Amino acid sequence: MSRSIIKNLLLSFLLLTMMSQAKKVDTLSLWAMPNGPGSGDLLRELLVRFETETSIPVVLKELNWETAFDEIHTAFREGRGPDVLQLGSSWIPFFVRNGFLDSLQSIIEELDSNRFFEESVKFSRVGDDSTYYTVPWFLDVRALFANKAVLDSIGIRDAHMTSFSRARGVMRMIAQNRLKNENKERIVPFGLPGKNDWTGPQVMAPWIWSYGGQFVKKEDSVWKSALLDSNTLNGLFHYLTLLHDTACVPYALFENSSQNANRFINSEQVFLMGTSEIIRKIDLPIKEGGFKEKNIGRDGIVLLPMPFGPKGHFTFVGSSHLAVSKQAKKKAKDLLQFLVRVDNIDAYTRRIGFLPSDKSAINVWSKDPRYNCLIENLEHGRSFPNIAEWGDIEQVLIEMSNDIGSIYRHAIEDEDRTLEVARLIVLADKKINAILSFDSLEERNTDSLLLFTEKILKQKVKEEDFLFVKLFPKGFLIPLPGQSWTFRFAVLIGIALTCLLIFFIESRYRLIRRRKKK
Repeated sequence: MSRSIIKNLLLSFLLLTMMSQAKKVDTLSLWAMPNGPGSGDLLRELLVRFETETSIPVVLKELNWETAFDEIHTAFREGRGPDVLQLGSSWIPFFVRNGFLDSLQSIIEELDSNRFFEESVKFSRVGDDSTYYTVPWFLDVRALFANKAVLDSIGIRDAHMTSFSRARGVMRMIAQNRLKNENKERIVPFGLPGKNDWTGPQVMAPWIWSYGGQFVKKEDSVWKSALLDSNTLNGLFHYLTLLHDTACVPYALFENSSQNANRFINSEQVFLMGTSEIIRKIDLPIKEGGFKEKNIGRDGIVLLPMPFGPKGHFTFVGSSHLAVSKQAKKKAKDLLQFLVRVDNIDAYTRRIGFLPSDKSAINVWSKDPRYNCLIENLEHGRSFPNIAEWGDIEQVLIEMSNDIGSIYRHAIEDEDRTLEVARLIVLADKKINAILSFDSLEERNTDSLLLFTEKILKQKVKEEDFLFVKLFPKGFLIPLPGQSWTFRFAVLIGIALTCLLIFFIESRYRLIRRRKKK
């Protein structure tokens, strides 16, 4: 073989090697979780569009929500993390604190942080650090979902659910009337996650906030636990009395949030504290991950504002963000900017059903009446504090929530379980202060804290809280789902005629008595 041939072969090999290496360098990686029906397919479509616009290919890796945090953490520790990644808002402080995320200060002005919903964009920074590390992608807004067919059949409207006490009265009334769905299955009023669930703090938060409480607070530039504040304990008390109310939430102590949702989807539960993707899934057939052929797809849904407490009404707002890793390739920020462009945020969120993080896109969504309640809830939306320690604090609250459910399941005497629940709350308070490195002199007197907590938990729910039940006694104008307005009209006519007959008989009786006296 001649030298020229060998030389040409070597040059070709070197050229191919350089091209291969260049391609490897140019290829970006994106890690994201499945966020709703068809989310992965649409994301791949967007990445193809990005490659067309920039000539930069992107490899998508989908992670399961259950294992995503650990998988991302492990990859970063081992130096093989992605270029761009999705993070839950409460995860961000952890990854920033460990130095895994790159600063976005160089592009934040171009992105314009003011275009994003305020409660979510605060998680783009951590604590008092003014540096931006992430950009909000979409919002997880909680609302009170209800089965439309059931509410229509019993005449329930927004006005009946304005406060937690009124809502509880409605739930009791539903329980008393033993409604059944078209499959003859019992319909329970509500569900709460009382067993082996990670959403406990998110679900109990509206009660705590609506009674003026909070999980942690900042005083004199120092963060500390607020679990034992009287307002927080009052909110917890009202949440916990509902949690173990076997009439309103009969399965709460034995089910998690996923099981709650399944009952709602099967029209075996009237109310659900859910998120907006349910609206999207109602439109989709089962083969595409939707509920169209399910019972709830036929019954329909209605969204209600979160009920009021003494200090107002609030709902939990979480968010998913996009971030760039510190070891990312040069063009990674171009990919992030592309994904959070308003047209791409709108396209992606419309597919998955979660609200967009961009205010202009939210304004467009508000034209759809199905989303109005969720968007209105944003005005009263709150999220957890964006402090570096929050991940550890949230884990304490999750354990507390699950342990309380376990006590209610197994303790027989009210006195015993109230004391044990008080112990759990006091213990959680101490753990949170330890995480925050806050040393409280009051905490050293555990007995007095325990007595204070137990006293609040021993309150009695006022009887007037259930006034709605008295207005609608068992069996009064409560037709089962599926009974027509004709039936209800006939019932009303019958009641009216009965009242007239009673009035006529009473009048005749009085007239006869007067004649006898004369």
